[in-house]
Amino acid sequence: MYKIAICDDDKRYRKIIREIVKHENSLPEHEIRFYEYESGNEFLKHMDILYELVFIDIRMPGMDGNQTALKLRNYNKDAVLISCSSYFEPTVDSINFGQPFRYIMKDLHNTSLRREISAIMAEVNRRFLNDYAVTVTAAGKITRIHVENILYQKGG
Repeated sequence: MYKIAICDDDKRYRKIIREIVKHENSLPEHEIRFYEYESGNEFLKHMDILYELVFIDIRMPGMDGNQTALKLRNYNKDAVLISCSSYFEPTVDSINFGQPFRYIMKDLHNTSLRREISAIMAEVNRRFLNDYAVTVTAAGKITRIHVENILYQKGG
């Protein structure tokens, strides 16, 4: 199951993202679960979910997208992060905060998102299609440990 979070204060844009992802068709629709949040604070209340793909609006009331992305990375370093904005304001912070895979401009016909969606979904597939991992919860943090990073030492 692919878990996709959309954190944007614009309900209409959340619906647009959902529809474009569904129509991209690189993932079976029954394998996708969407989670929608209106604010960074609301999103961060659900950090127990390890999302594979996260769309975050840069400008939101309260905690902005950059701050939200930084906090996301404390819990989930593997998610494919997409920063979205209606304003052309890529700064060092908006590019470096949370290490987004793409910075999407919200435009009238969603051209930027439509142009980038296949690359975004290809990256999700690359990172997670054959992702064999163990999820560990310790000290209030959830960590995904990839099987290839687990070392086994035979006792002697």
